[in-house]
Amino acid sequence: MLLVLCGRAAAAERPLVAGHVRDDSGHMLPGISVRLHAPDGPVVETATDESGWYRLDAAPGPYELRFSLVNFGEVTKHIVVAADVPLTVNAVLPLAFTADDVVTGRRTFRSIGEVPDPAENLIGVAGAASEGPSPRNSFRAGGSRAPPKSWRRCQGS
Repeated sequence: MLLVLCGRAAAAERPLVAGHVRDDSGHMLPGISVRLHAPDGPVVETATDESGWYRLDAAPGPYELRFSLVNFGEVTKHIVVAADVPLTVNAVLPLAFTADDVVTGRRTFRSIGEVPDPAENLIGVAGAASEGPSPRNSFRAGGSRAPPKSWRRCQGS
């Protein structure tokens, strides 16, 4: 009997903060980082499960509860955890493509006609592809067409 009472006393000191996290279309989000920040205490962290639910134990007091995941906007909620009272805090994360992309490439200009198998070897060639693949020689003296303005601009670099 004593063990049960001690267990309940310990549980009373650590109320439960729980809830679910959804995207702005209403779908549950698994893998969301959930961080509970106390003003002068340690950070308690967990992640939502495969169904978008999380749970944390916290001592009574004020907290900042943060939800975050790459490509979603971070949501911060200010909460107060009371003794002996479970607290439900749900969140909706808006979609926000914020990932940084680094693109590297050659310094020299190459005509799409010079690239072997362009579909396999080029990324982001929509501008060049809209002009159609043309062999480099078709734009030289005597060729039937003038190079597109974008190609003329790049030839000198």
